[in-house]
Amino acid sequence: MSFVICNVKKEGFRVTVANSHKTAEKIIDEIDNDSIAFIDINLPDGNGYVLANKLKSKNQDSTVYLISAREIPGDLELRNSMADGFIPKPFSKKEIFEVVNEN
Repeated sequence: MSFVICNVKKEGFRVTVANSHKTAEKIIDEIDNDSIAFIDINLPDGNGYVLANKLKSKNQDSTVYLISAREIPGDLELRNSMADGFIPKPFSKKEIFEVVNEN
């Protein structure tokens, strides 16, 4: 269970990983540019839908993908969380790189 965010810069990527909702919220508060986030729906101390909404509310140009091995969100959950998509676990590096390269 994790929250992973990539800040896209011309010289490469800066990847930040949080293993809790609380830590992820702090990271979101500090973000000052467009990011790509992969957010687990089921964090140990919170809800990934809430984090997705918080990040998109702060910066609509950020890209957010929800991830989970336990549940598949419906269209309503995705819309309400403002997420751009969903990737089920397990996923491959190729799937992640496709999302990153699209942005």
